[in-house]
Amino acid sequence: MSLEVYEQARKIGLRCVKTRAAQGLDPYLPALEDEKLKILKTQELPVTAIPLDRVTGTRTRGRTNSFAADFMPLLEPASEFAGKWTRLYEAQLEEGIREPILCVEYLGHFYVQEGNKRVSVLKYLKAPEIMAKVT
Repeated sequence: MSLEVYEQARKIGLRCVKTRAAQGLDPYLPALEDEKLKILKTQELPVTAIPLDRVTGTRTRGRTNSFAADFMPLLEPASEFAGKWTRLYEAQLEEGIREPILCVEYLGHFYVQEGNKRVSVLKYLKAPEIMAKVT
């Protein structure tokens, strides 16, 4: 059952890639490291709920091609990635995802350092927010 859910999420992601590519837009997650940043200082905030619609990218390019720009998964259903995504989906349904993501806030948007699959699962489920440790 859960693998079918992964395949549905992947179809959404593949559709996003196709649509954005046709529009001349980058079809993958934006990476904060690609921005020309001028950071004067950083501050760590306590764990808090952040709106999922403001989680717009990833901190580094490493995970960019695993997700479409809408955070839906793109890797094959037989991959280790798909298995982990599916287990997170099941955990969310059974007990909820407890571990907060780690992210960086920049200009009102959040870029995930750790927890891209958690974001993906919750965005698929249309959750309004996610717990995060924000820098």
